[in-house]
Amino acid sequence: MLNRNLQALSILLIAASCGTVEPIDADTDGGNPAVAPVIASVTPANGPLEGGNDITLSGENFTVGLTVVMNGREVVDALVPDGNTITFQAPSATTAGELADILVYGDTGFGRIEAAYTYNAGPTIALVAPAFGPLSGGAPIEIRGSGFLENNAGTPTVRIGDLEATNVQVVDDTTLTATSPSAAPDIVALPQDVVVENDNGTAATDDSFVFVRPGLLLATRKNEFGTPLGISFFDIPTKRLVQLAALDSGVARMEFVPGNGLIMRLNRIGAIGGNGPRMWRRVDLQTGAISDLGPVRVGQNAQTMRPVAFVGGQLRGLNSSRQFGSIDLNAMSFNGVGPTAGNPFRGCLAANGANSVFHLDGANEELSTFIASTGIVTAGPPISGLPAGGDLRCHGATNAAGTLFAVFIDRSFSEQPASLYRINTATGVATLEADLGNGYGALTATPTGF
Repeated sequence: MLNRNLQALSILLIAASCGTVEPIDADTDGGNPAVAPVIASVTPANGPLEGGNDITLSGENFTVGLTVVMNGREVVDALVPDGNTITFQAPSATTAGELADILVYGDTGFGRIEAAYTYNAGPTIALVAPAFGPLSGGAPIEIRGSGFLENNAGTPTVRIGDLEATNVQVVDDTTLTATSPSAAPDIVALPQDVVVENDNGTAATDDSFVFVRPGLLLATRKNEFGTPLGISFFDIPTKRLVQLAALDSGVARMEFVPGNGLIMRLNRIGAIGGNGPRMWRRVDLQTGAISDLGPVRVGQNAQTMRPVAFVGGQLRGLNSSRQFGSIDLNAMSFNGVGPTAGNPFRGCLAANGANSVFHLDGANEELSTFIASTGIVTAGPPISGLPAGGDLRCHGATNAAGTLFAVFIDRSFSEQPASLYRINTATGVATLEADLGNGYGALTATPTGF
């Protein structure tokens, strides 16, 4: 038996080197000639790079104990249910598009079929949009990449972290759509991997989706100290901060305007055409689309708008001439109302009901109120509770579900660290919510749907 196996293997190697597919008589005992196995077909004719899928060989003269070699690798646990069938699991390969030869050999000889099986490329992921969705689930997401349809890719599954998305649809070979799953609160604001799996393999992209809920959005003013430029989500209960979108410029002021998306005024960092402090942009967080709106003007004169807030269906703000007014985002124009003498022009604005706006700046400054329709300002309590001895300035404020939040930057440090505070609107007392680190500034509440 040993001599016969050695002889069969020698015949296999010689035949393989010659490229022959002819049956070979390997019986040397002088009895009836043995008939070598013949492979007629391979089913399926293709499969994933990682292997593991079931393969069936059809042919003749298959006997128990035959050895199967595919793509240069010996197959483990091949089964021969009858003389015309061999079944086994495909070994893995390393190169997409690789054509595999299959050989069988044993006591009666060997058979071979060339380039009979193709290893398919697995799926890839290039983009997940949007990169976030609500804890309650139900949000539509789109995945761009490759390998979603062609080469018998089969029915895919999509996982976000450990959770399976629903309504997965193959649009074409480069696009999948799905509905985000619901998630437990313990993973809010923690980036999750996205995984696509189909019959040709598995693709994963790290930290590419975030579960969110109503909270705050923060923008980076500048990245001189390592904070990436972009828009981040702050989850109030857990105090987790995670970036949702990257930008190529710093943001000085920001407000969510229904029907217009996230409106922002650029910082001097990343200025466009030298007009950074005057330039405005619109950002669609769902799609990542960015539109340049240009400067706000009065006549032909571009205005450097200071703080802004959305109140009473309009975007309100203070310009550098200390005038309060409304901003028409379609015309990119400013309509000032009321007096200018004595008005503040720095600090922050935040909604206070339907027709008034809070104004706040730094420690011991008044928490004053503008009447939106007249621009008349009324003094309020001094802001207290901020650290003494620094130079704290408000760079972003918002009213989130009835609570006034503000970002203060300590300008006495070169890094200008930012901290988030809650402000008691009746007393002006500030309570530290979180130290944010360097670079943050603009602030707004999350829109409906988070």
